Amino acid sequence: MRARKKPRLLPKVLREKRRYAAVKVFSEKSVKKEDVESAIMHSLVDIAGEINTAIANVKFLKELCKEEKQIYVIRFSHSAKELLHAAIALVNRIGDSKVAMRIIGVSGTIKALKRKFLKEL
Repeated sequence: MRARKKPRLLPKVLREKRRYAAVKVFSEKSVKKEDVESAIMHSLVDIAGEINTAIANVKFLKELCKEEKQIYVIRFSHSAKELLHAAIALVNRIGDSKVAMRIIGVSGTIKALKRKFLKEL
């Protein structure tokens, strides 16, 4: 039998452009990553619908999240920046606690996001 070849990746110019956002959560009490993720995703679905949410390709980078400082990193499609800003602005309650979310900054790479907005961490 032949060995299976790895699937070929698309050239860089054909890949979808991504952006990374650092989000700070201000709340009465500490909230979990999963709760923040579900609140943002529900808000996004409410605003844009399921199809546009799928096109936005929103992912939470759990390895970069700082739960003790309530800072989370989100990856999304570059065309969905305004949509994500609106969805985050509309989240005002997670569970039974009131919250406010603020986007600290948006960048094209994780390295630049860390350098510009997460250097104090």
